[in-house]
Amino acid sequence: MKAVLTRAAVGDLADIARHIGRDSVPAARRFTAALERRALAVGRNPRMFPFAEGLEDPRIRRRLYRDYLIFFVENEGRVEISALSTARATGKRCSQSRNQTDRCEDDSHHGCPV
Repeated sequence: MKAVLTRAAVGDLADIARHIGRDSVPAARRFTAALERRALAVGRNPRMFPFAEGLEDPRIRRRLYRDYLIFFVENEGRVEISALSTARATGKRCSQSRNQTDRCEDDSHHGCPV
């Protein structure tokens, strides 16, 4: 199935690149390229990834890549990557357990979409 980035996801990638680029532009390029590849790769088998529970749209699935969550939905025969997010900016981290569920270090949901 074809995967596409929405405008919002492209904006998220640009924000991530700017953030990382403050320390290293080459690292920002490498990381955002890898993140984009991982995001687009969900099109190969989108149903292998779990649903992102607790969001308004119950169709949204998620994939974890390092500290970043990739949110996507199947829509009319394609996969739309809707957002790329991290809780890192708030000083908190989300982790993915072996059973593929996300949880925050506390219950504040500090920008973490889970």
